[in-house]
Amino acid sequence: MENGILEVFPKLEKVPEEIGSKFKYMIACYLRTKRESSKLKPFRIFKHLGHVYNEEGDLVCLFKASRDAKREAAVYILDHPLTGHRSASSELIGFGGATPTSLHPDRGNIRMLGMFRTLPEEISRLSIFHLRFGCADSHARNTVTKVDAQKLHHLTPIDFEECFTGDYKLRRVWWDEREESKEAYSDQVVTYVVNRLDVDEDIAFLKRCGWVVPREISVPYKIFTFFVKMGVQLNLTAAHMVVIAQNNHKTQAFNLLNMLGDQTLEDDVFVQKSHEKIEDRLRQYSERFL
Repeated sequence: MENGILEVFPKLEKVPEEIGSKFKYMIACYLRTKRESSKLKPFRIFKHLGHVYNEEGDLVCLFKASRDAKREAAVYILDHPLTGHRSASSELIGFGGATPTSLHPDRGNIRMLGMFRTLPEEISRLSIFHLRFGCADSHARNTVTKVDAQKLHHLTPIDFEECFTGDYKLRRVWWDEREESKEAYSDQVVTYVVNRLDVDEDIAFLKRCGWVVPREISVPYKIFTFFVKMGVQLNLTAAHMVVIAQNNHKTQAFNLLNMLGDQTLEDDVFVQKSHEKIEDRLRQYSERFL
């Protein structure tokens, strides 16, 4: 059982000490809870989510019984903070706001709230997060919110089971209805995306963490990251990019699936051909629509 849960976590010595300590605490609480009961208590109606308690009996986090648990862990690990790559930054929360499946107080999910006030950068970072990781199912229930003293909502993405989608098609995205999605990305966001995101470095980091990175993750990750970097570099907004990533553009050539190379090719060749087509089509898109 201990080995099973440890497989979901990176090698603790390969992440900054503060984050490793957080993971170590979560593992200890999980093992303690399992000693008390062989089956974790389900979280609400979600049978695949189990309660994990500390020594005082307080609910401290949730664990997911799913073959995709490691996929979710990888998303957290690769959500690098603004201060630097996850391998070197001790910040617990990254640019996109993903948390290490720990509990935090919130006011519910976006679907429950209707209209609400938030800062443009909240939509900016969430859109980059969903697009970069190929989050196929980014509906309103998969974003929760906290409210500060100024009544502004701060957004946290949850539930990453359907990231790195090999269908190259996003489905439900709630933030495309927000006016903020039509605003240009800030210089800070552009710098983060264009200059700091490095897929090869990320994959090497995951391997150092002790994980095998299958092609089902690495190939879509390379495609989506390049798509986002090129889109941001060409001044596309979140609203522009999500239509392309959902394959909903009226001009078929400007849909992501039609920007890909021949998927029967070897992975490296497919990725290279896709990068070339994506860059060419996005340049055409920017000249035509911006």
